[in-house]
Amino acid sequence: MLQHSPAARLYAPSGPVFSRMVFAGGTANFAHGFLHGCPDEEKALAILASSELRPREMERQDRAFLAPVKGRTYLTPDLDYVMSYILGGDMAGCDPSGAEMLIQRHGRYGYLYQAALDLDDAIENSQPDEDFVGRAYCHALDIAKGKDVGFYKDDLFARNLFAPESRGIATSIRLHGDQFLTPLQRRNAALGFMAHQAAAGKRMLKTMPRTIQVSLMMLGAAIAHDGPVPVARAWRFDRKLIPNLAKDGSNLFELAEELELPDPAPDQHLDAGPASSPGP
Repeated sequence: MLQHSPAARLYAPSGPVFSRMVFAGGTANFAHGFLHGCPDEEKALAILASSELRPREMERQDRAFLAPVKGRTYLTPDLDYVMSYILGGDMAGCDPSGAEMLIQRHGRYGYLYQAALDLDDAIENSQPDEDFVGRAYCHALDIAKGKDVGFYKDDLFARNLFAPESRGIATSIRLHGDQFLTPLQRRNAALGFMAHQAAAGKRMLKTMPRTIQVSLMMLGAAIAHDGPVPVARAWRFDRKLIPNLAKDGSNLFELAEELELPDPAPDQHLDAGPASSPGP
């Protein structure tokens, strides 16, 4: 059973504040709250206008491996991870020519949103992002073989899962995948194919105990929140500044421009307007 203290109040005068949670299996720091990045300016401005992050609208349930789960809004506590969604690629600190390529593809600006969620609400009303569940199974197989974090040392979630305190969680993930995935799904996930890991994650979530789900989210996995999420704060990042951006995003808030949120309309409905992007 997970042991954790109640989350701190989300919005102190100086900004968002999350507790550093201590639980069976390790710790995770949620200092930035839960974030969502959008590289496309038209979609980003629609999110800004509504002050709400919404699940992607789908006319039918898309069965593609990487399709988002219907009715879910995707968020992450990991600033490093969300940067690729803000920029439109893993290009932090690249040379000016790389920045210009992203500008040609996506426009001058990328956008970052902070969700108005405290940790208790986020965990209670979310499941782990299926991509991270599949990745967790792949990592758990490596942990069982005695491997260390290695190539994934810069990944917050991987570092936490590979930590000695998380071995029990890793074992639970591995046993769950071994039981509920087909041999082909296990093989493809182990090979590291992102699409197959997402498909494996969706299958595992259908039968995954809630305690394991919460453990993964507390280790820093991206989350898939049930339904829309209000926006608390928003920033615009100028892609011309990408060469000055630290690889880990540590100076992102120094370079980005914080935007003013519009006052919500009194008759605004949760299901109205354009959908958010599928990833965090």
